[in-house]
Amino acid sequence: MSRRGEFDSLLRWYPRAWRERYAQEFVSYLEDTLCGAAPTRRFRASIALAGLRERSHDLGLVGTRRSASDQTRAGSLVVLGSWSLMVVAGSVLVKTAEHFAAAMPPSARSGAQLAYDAIAAAAVIAAAFFVAGALIVVPSFFRFIRSGGWVGVRTNVLRSLFALALTTTGLLALASWAHHLTAHQRNGGDPWYSGIVLTFALIAVATVALWTLSVFDVVRRLELTSRVLRIESTFAQGVAAMVIAISVAAGVWWHQVGEHAPWFLQGSPHGASASPITLPLILVGSAMAVSSLLAMLGVLRIVSAQHRLEAAARAH
Repeated sequence: MSRRGEFDSLLRWYPRAWRERYAQEFVSYLEDTLCGAAPTRRFRASIALAGLRERSHDLGLVGTRRSASDQTRAGSLVVLGSWSLMVVAGSVLVKTAEHFAAAMPPSARSGAQLAYDAIAAAAVIAAAFFVAGALIVVPSFFRFIRSGGWVGVRTNVLRSLFALALTTTGLLALASWAHHLTAHQRNGGDPWYSGIVLTFALIAVATVALWTLSVFDVVRRLELTSRVLRIESTFAQGVAAMVIAISVAAGVWWHQVGEHAPWFLQGSPHGASASPITLPLILVGSAMAVSSLLAMLGVLRIVSAQHRLEAAARAH
C-alpha cells in the first residue's frame, strides 16, 4: 500500500464531516510525525481510538458537543442496539431451555418456571415498546422518503431485505427438513443438519445486525419533533428496563436449573452428574450482560440530555 493509501485508511476512522474539514491538516500531521516511516500498530491503534472518539462525539454518544435532542436520539439508538443483542441472546436461551420443566423435580420446578415466565413477559413488553416507538416515527419516515431520503439509505435497506429473505427461506426449509428427522438427528445426530442449522443461525444473527444498522441509518436522518423524541426516549427507557429484567430472570433460571437439574444443561441422561456451566450459556450470559450495560448507558445518555433541556428551560 502506498503511503497516501495508508493515510487514507487511517483517515477513514473519522466521521465524514471531520474528514472534509481536516483531511489536509491530518495528512500533514501524519507526514510530520512519521517522517517517511510506516505507521506502527500502536500508532494505528491510537489513530483508530481517536477517530472512534470523534465519531462518538459526532453521533452524540458522548460529550455535550451535539444538542440535547441529538443526545436523546443517540441514547435511544444505543438502547435499540442493546435490544437487538438481547433478541439474539434470548433466542439461544429459548432454544436451550426447551422442555426444561420436564427434566426438573416437580418440587423444585416453580422457581425456574417463574423466572422463565418473567423472561417471556419482559420480552413481550419490550417488543410492544419497540413496535410503539416504530409506529410513532412512521409519518416522519414517509416525509423523509418523499423528500428524496431513500437514495441515502437504499443500499443498507436492500441489503437487509435480502438477508431477511435468505434467513426466512432457510428457516422454512429447515423446519420442513426437521419434520422428517428423529429427535436424535435434530439434536446433533445428523452432522449435515447440525452444520446447516449453525450456518443459518449465523445468517440470522447477521440479519439482525444488518437491520439494526439500517434502522440506525434511517433514524439518525429523520426530522423528529421534540415531542416525538420525548416519547421515543420514554419507550427506550421501557425497553432498557425490560432488557435488564430479562438478564436478571435468565440468571435466576440458570441458577435454578443448574442447582436442581444440571444434566439438562449438558444434554446428559436424567440424574447424571454434570456441571451447570456450558459454553452456550456462558456466551448467552455474556451477551445479556453486554446488552444490559448498553441499555444502562443509553438510559444515562437520555437522562443527561433531559437534564440539559431542563437546565436550559430554567435559564430562560
